[in-house]
Amino acid sequence: DRRYIGASAVMVITVFLDSERFASTLGLQWRVMMVAGVGKAILQWERAAQLLHEHKDKSKPRGHNPPHYLETACFARKAMNRYLLQLASSKDPAATDPIPDEGNSDKGEPNAQTVIKQQTQSLVSAFLQLEAELAKDGKKFAADIVVFGRLSTLMKEMLASYDKLSDERLACMSWLNPVLSSCIHTENEAIRLVIQKLVKRLH
Repeated sequence: DRRYIGASAVMVITVFLDSERFASTLGLQWRVMMVAGVGKAILQWERAAQLLHEHKDKSKPRGHNPPHYLETACFARKAMNRYLLQLASSKDPAATDPIPDEGNSDKGEPNAQTVIKQQTQSLVSAFLQLEAELAKDGKKFAADIVVFGRLSTLMKEMLASYDKLSDERLACMSWLNPVLSSCIHTENEAIRLVIQKLVKRLH
């Protein structure tokens, strides 16, 4: 079952990225490639979870209950926060290389800042989209409320980790300003306050 494969894949990648054993041997570009891969998988798992929800009567598991795609996606997003901080605080000089202009990109592997921006935007977008859905009138699904709570926690964790970066390192992430400004009006006061603090530091 692909649901077992997805959960196992995140665990294996976490061993590589979090283990001190591989810290000195795993180069920056390998880390960037793995983080980008996890980011693509998260979107696929979230899409698969949506499809299962839409066809839940036809997708009842047989025998053992495999990990739900949404559980795997949330687990991966939590791990992603650690990966992003690792990249953002990396001592490798290439970690602060600016994002290439679209017209000047060689269409090769993305650099560290490109992946950090993409995955930061991915979490912000998922959070804002679900917040907007829950703000609408009508029936609220319990699963959506639970997921939104997890996304809110992940947002706080990600923002807190970025706030711990030095001013010098944060200045290399000028793309963060427009990304965070997109959710400056979130209903979550704790998130809004940290965003305001980070945006002020970026100016």
